[in-house]
Amino acid sequence: MQLIRLPNSIFCHPNLQDAMFVAFCTISVFVQCFVQLWMDIGYVKSFQGDMVAELIAGNTRAYDPVGVPAIVFTEPEIVSVGLSPDQAKEAGHPVIVGKFPLAANGRSLTQEAEKTGGFIRVVAREDDHRILGIQGVGTHISELVGEWTLALEMGALLEDIAHTIHAHPTMTEMTHEGVLDTLGHAIHKM
Repeated sequence: MQLIRLPNSIFCHPNLQDAMFVAFCTISVFVQCFVQLWMDIGYVKSFQGDMVAELIAGNTRAYDPVGVPAIVFTEPEIVSVGLSPDQAKEAGHPVIVGKFPLAANGRSLTQEAEKTGGFIRVVAREDDHRILGIQGVGTHISELVGEWTLALEMGALLEDIAHTIHAHPTMTEMTHEGVLDTLGHAIHKM
């Protein structure tokens, strides 16, 4: 098994010191990614490639994502980022969970997405309301994963999303409603 690929021409480089720096950065990034989390997902590899380029350019970067989205592109789609309720409990977090059905969202109804019986689920800490994970099942649900991943990366609290205006009618309203349900006061839950 070949773990690292370096061009044979690296040792013919006019400035061997620069070439060795590139090799060192490549190996350093590989070790960071492999030891912490090496996933065979295109968007993760793209992220890691950007990190390699930044390190070669002399910038400081670390590979330490809080949440890596997992998406199954089936019908209905299945999406998860962060911790599930069981994983959060196993990690010792005091957990609260909210859930919101696609059938209660106007945009889902116009796309007939409610027919899949889908939902989104929000997992947060009970004591400080920090969002730990969000999962969803349903048609077009993968379109929401950017907001979910950003929430985890920024350490968002339930209130951060609850106090953010979500346009109507959009699928993103489901994230808002799921968060409101986690706080105990969803508006449109059926």
